[in-house]
Amino acid sequence: MTRSVQVEFASGSASDRLGSLLLWVTRLDGVTLTWSLHADHTLIVTATARNAAGLKFDLTALAAVSDFEATPGRDGSVVLAGTFRLTPSVAESVTFEEVARLVHLGRAVAARRHVAGATAA
Repeated sequence: MTRSVQVEFASGSASDRLGSLLLWVTRLDGVTLTWSLHADHTLIVTATARNAAGLKFDLTALAAVSDFEATPGRDGSVVLAGTFRLTPSVAESVTFEEVARLVHLGRAVAARRHVAGATAA
């Protein structure tokens, strides 16, 4: 019998989904975070961890790169919010702080878009 839990964060804004994943891992041990870019320009952030009882957790959050003002590179890569460069189909280890920074940048992008939308209306 495998003792594991799989969770996918699927509701809320892109930043909310990534932030929820980070909130969960603050209560777990042995955390490993990775992110990757699918060919359809979906950002996937995954976390693997365990709790004090040894239960394994596999957590996933998906987001459209457009939610982070992605700019395309010549090689199929994208740069998120002018800061993070991702190459399709390459999983990279990332830190809690890097994902938290992306959450913050995504919220700033959403706020700018909200203001721009309100101004246009």
